[in-house]
Amino acid sequence: EAATPPAPETGPSPAYLALARLGREDHRLALSADDCAALEAQAAEWLARGVTVDYLTSALTAGIPAEVSSPVGLLRRRLTAKLPPYLPPTTVRPSRAAPAVRVLVECTECGTPGPPEALPDGLCRP
Repeated sequence: EAATPPAPETGPSPAYLALARLGREDHRLALSADDCAALEAQAAEWLARGVTVDYLTSALTAGIPAEVSSPVGLLRRRLTAKLPPYLPPTTVRPSRAAPAVRVLVECTECGTPGPPEALPDGLCRP
C-alpha cells in the first residue's frame, strides 16, 4: 500500500498573520500561536467583508488601554464588537454622478460675480 504524500502547506492565512503581527505593532497585544489560531476565524470574517489587513490592524490597535491583562480577550471582544458591515463589491453599487462644479469669480474693482470667461484679467467688461 502506497503512502499518500502530505498536502503541500500553503502557510498561515492572512488573518492569522495579521493577528500574529499585532504584537509587533504594540507589545500589549502579543499573542501566542494558539491565541492566533483561536481568533483566526473571526479575523478572517473581517477580511471576507472586504477590509484590508491594514484596516483590521488599525481597528484592533486603536485606543488600547494602558494595561492589557488579556490580549486574547481584548482582541476577541474587539473582533466581535467592531465587526464591519458587509458591503457588496463596488461594481454592484450604483455610482452617483459627481455634482457639477460651478466656479464664479468676482470683478476685482466692483465685486460683480460672473463666470471666469466673462471676467478677463479679473475685470468686468465695459
